[in-house]
Amino acid sequence: MAKLVVEKYSDGQFEKRVNVPLSLVRIAARILPDAALAQLKIKGLDLRTLSAASVTNQPYQTVLDVREKHRNKTVVISLQD
Repeated sequence: MAKLVVEKYSDGQFEKRVNVPLSLVRIAARILPDAALAQLKIKGLDLRTLSAASVTNQPYQTVLDVREKHRNKTVVISLQD
């Protein structure tokens, strides 16, 4: 079964990896207001598409550029087996 993996990189160097239960993603995709889902989609994270991909065993990956503690970081969110 697939799992959601969130990996954070700073200056190209791996920092942290977190596994998120897919059930939380599916719940969030259903209960978050449309406005919140739209803002996440604008930022690069489409929870509805991610949720659908997890149900149908389709690949999903997105890369987000974020600023944390005055540093640019890259976050890779993907479904992995």
